[in-house]
Amino acid sequence: MSDSEFDDVWGKMLRRAVDDGVGSTGRAVSGARLRQILVKVASDNQLTYPPERFSTSKFGDFLNYFVERGVVIFKERRGQDLLIAPADRPDLLVEASAASGVHVGGLRRDLFEAFTKVTNRTAWYHRDRDCVLWEDGPAQEVEVLVRIPPVTIEQALRDRADFAAGLGSVDQESELKKSLDGRDSRVLVSFSNAIRTLGLQPEWHRYRLKVITDRIAGWAKRENVPWNSSWMTPSSDGSMDEPVARGRRDAREWRRSLEYLIGGLDQADLSRIAVPLDIVVRILQQNK
Repeated sequence: MSDSEFDDVWGKMLRRAVDDGVGSTGRAVSGARLRQILVKVASDNQLTYPPERFSTSKFGDFLNYFVERGVVIFKERRGQDLLIAPADRPDLLVEASAASGVHVGGLRRDLFEAFTKVTNRTAWYHRDRDCVLWEDGPAQEVEVLVRIPPVTIEQALRDRADFAAGLGSVDQESELKKSLDGRDSRVLVSFSNAIRTLGLQPEWHRYRLKVITDRIAGWAKRENVPWNSSWMTPSSDGSMDEPVARGRRDAREWRRSLEYLIGGLDQADLSRIAVPLDIVVRILQQNK
């Protein structure tokens, strides 16, 4: 079986297995359950799972192969089985975790900032490096950079007002809407304070995660950007509960930015970079 035939045959069977698993519950399917369904689907087609080329591989490796081909997406969960959904239904990964009553995790920090940060700067997604870059002017390498739509204060306020309206509590809705009295970024902090006072952090986290995930999925589909399982994280670092401070970056984003910078330098440029001796010694000690 050629590579293209393998992708077609097994991709269709995997999609059918995922659809069957989702159709029986309306939720994302667990790794163990999907494997059972896929074994049956393959048998119905006179084939055997695992296929020969994945006979010594983990099920996750098989899934990753078809994640790269836009068939499925999955989410890792700390201490629990994987959750898998069709590539065009990332919302199921959020809904399944929320319905089970467990921690629903979060979004990777760079993407979270790009789709929530109210700023005049422009965010771009780098297809090859799978990271977000921030530019004040026209971006270079336009063939691999995809513009992320800017977030307006009106959109941010609308998301919060919609959450308040859906609580089903007149008192809670009233308190939250009082905190949104304004039209600048300061009201976002006021809203976060009200959320903490009312003890609504888990509800707001789940709601916001689904709204942003749906927004990212829509953008990815329009721009033909394959969904990447790394975009959703098994745990949240708390960034989804607070507006992100301007200019603030975590270590992962700094690392990605440095990798992007170094990748654009030639050998002559690299030879001019001087690294302090104490940093070199510390790195050598860490790698012993």
